[in-house]
Formats: sequence, structure tokens, C-alpha cells
Amino acid sequence: MGLGRPQQVLHVGLGVGELPDLLLRLLGSYQADNAGVALAAVEGFLHVDGARLTAEQVHRGLGAVRAPGRLERVADDPVVVIDASHNPAGIGATVRGLRESLGVARLGVVLGVC
Repeated sequence: MGLGRPQQVLHVGLGVGELPDLLLRLLGSYQADNAGVALAAVEGFLHVDGARLTAEQVHRGLGAVRAPGRLERVADDPVVVIDASHNPAGIGATVRGLRESLGVARLGVVLGVC
């Protein structure tokens, strides 16, 4: 597998309707969950003023999302992924994300702590 852009495809239901095939260029199901929460929050804020997200805005916005240092694959041989997990829950999400997204069963870890 080359250093392609990581991605997953989401299906989200919003006030504008069902939005299938949303491209999210982040790895890990927790990132998909975070995207859903972010979209719901934006929709809630807009609703106060009577506005709504459009399908085009959602596609464009999610397509532009980047998170350097979060399950970021930086090398292929050997596979090297960097992640800025900073607490036990974050490290757990990182491990789950590696298993889900990259099929990694066994890990070698370099950990730095201040």
C-alpha cells in the first residue's frame, strides 16, 4: 500500500436530508463519529438563525478536513504512523483506528512523555 491519502466514506442524515458518500480523509471510526458530532453542532448553531447546511457545503467541508499528527501515515517500508494521543482514551482510539483502518494486529511503539 502506497502513501495514498487515508479516507473513509460516511453516510450522514442531516436536516438537508440523507448524505451518502461523504469523503472524510481521516482514519479511525472515532474520526467519523467526531465528524457527525461536528456536523450536528454546526447545524444546531445555524438553526438558531434559521439557516441550514447545504449538501455541497458538507461535501466541501468534510473533504477539506485534515488532522496532521492523528493517525498520520508518514512512511510505507516499514509502515510508520504518527499520532499525538495524549491520554489513555486517545491511545485506545489510536490502537482501534490502526486495527480498523490499516489492519494492524501487532504494533511497535515509540512513546514520548513530558
